[in-house]
Amino acid sequence: MKRLWAAGLVTGGGLLLGGAGWYMHSYALSRRNRTMLKQAEGKSSAAVEEMNEQSRRDYEWALSLKPESLEITSYDGLQLRGKLLRAKNPTHRTVILAHGYRAEVGLRDMASLAKMYHEEFGFHVLCPDNRAHGASEGNIIGFGWTDRKDYLDWIDVIIQQDKQAEIMLHGVSMGGSIVLAVSGEALPDQVRGIVSDCAFTSMHDQLAHQLKQAFGLPPFPLMPAASLINKWYAGHFFKEASALKQVKKAEVPILYIHGKEDYYVPTDMVYRLYERTNAEKHLYIVDAAGHGQAFSQNKQAYQKHVEDFIKKQLNKTT
Repeated sequence: MKRLWAAGLVTGGGLLLGGAGWYMHSYALSRRNRTMLKQAEGKSSAAVEEMNEQSRRDYEWALSLKPESLEITSYDGLQLRGKLLRAKNPTHRTVILAHGYRAEVGLRDMASLAKMYHEEFGFHVLCPDNRAHGASEGNIIGFGWTDRKDYLDWIDVIIQQDKQAEIMLHGVSMGGSIVLAVSGEALPDQVRGIVSDCAFTSMHDQLAHQLKQAFGLPPFPLMPAASLINKWYAGHFFKEASALKQVKKAEVPILYIHGKEDYYVPTDMVYRLYERTNAEKHLYIVDAAGHGQAFSQNKQAYQKHVEDFIKKQLNKTT
């Protein structure tokens, strides 16, 4: 009888843990679940409204240029879509912008940076919709790891159009972790540099941080359960999806940007990434900026840091 009780408790506990892990995975990574929206702790409502209004104007500017639609098929058969803004004047320079978590439209989320690259630097600008976002297919958010393979394909699209392309990658938040994940792959010579703004160190670290911040829960036992479910759905465990591991292998120069008051992706993560990077590296910490606020906090200084980095990597004036 005692054995039956013990077996029942073990079975029930396993089912309960599995259910909780499935809920966490669905809550954080399922495209269908929109309850866990992108946050930026420390922002006032007025600041959010101001940023949203500026983003709206910049997105209207981008649409006025009649962006071209591009499409690729991912390694696992998903149709992924993006928008390309052609530069005003002939150039070999293209930036690929990687948007953040739960963005509805990549170009809209990155419109302000798109405008900077297009108007100030004279670049072509490609804004993909990441898998499970916007017009792209997919049900599970890649959190930067599966996306890295997609961005290798987007890079190939640019090179197929222009063998002399000079390519920069620039990502914000989850997009920052995407471009860092790309940095550890074998990249063509056309990729000249990477700008990573407020990226997290790994999928595991960020989800564990949010689990504690949002629910006051420790990583164990929910994280291992959800990680096992992700292995089934997405092909990798949470700890495999590590920007820290990738930047150690990086050979392209990286500019790190982070807000000093970022509590959504803690600022200490950028120091860990910077220390682990073996390639040429630069660090720009923005005082008083929360998550994703570095550009809006001081546009001129942000633009100057990015411009100086680009000039160095392309060895020409922009």
